[in-house]
Amino acid sequence: MPVCLNCGKEIEGKTGLCADCEKATKDRAAEMLDLPVTKWKRPRYHDRLWLFLFTLIFVAVVVFVVVALISMVPTSKKFVSQTQADICHKNLTQLLKAVDNYNKQTHQYPSTGHINKANPLMVDGYVNAVPHCPSTGHEYIIKDVNGKYTVVCDSGLPGHTL
Repeated sequence: MPVCLNCGKEIEGKTGLCADCEKATKDRAAEMLDLPVTKWKRPRYHDRLWLFLFTLIFVAVVVFVVVALISMVPTSKKFVSQTQADICHKNLTQLLKAVDNYNKQTHQYPSTGHINKANPLMVDGYVNAVPHCPSTGHEYIIKDVNGKYTVVCDSGLPGHTL
């Protein structure tokens, strides 16, 4: 004798389900068919307008932020001259260290005058490249001031000293 495919009771007929399971299945199917059908709605004009306005505001904010960041980049003459003075001071400090190292190694100071390719600091490798003042492009000068050797910048600009 055939049995119900759902609950296992003996059944008569060829449906494969007992009367109780068949009724429950029909009720579930009817319930599923009663679901509301949603229909695709075409966006209305004001919905597209809001999207356009949102995009426009977003682009405006991005442009504002980019302009603000660009305006923060310092380009004033005062900033540039201060930066050049700092670089010149750093160059002078490194050259003075090279002069002291030369003195420690050779027990004499390099010749006074412009630091160029012929200077002992360059020839003996204490300085890799000929340094120049970033403001004027002039070479630095080794001077003997009362028996003490120093390096100076001949630009005369403020901040271009040791």
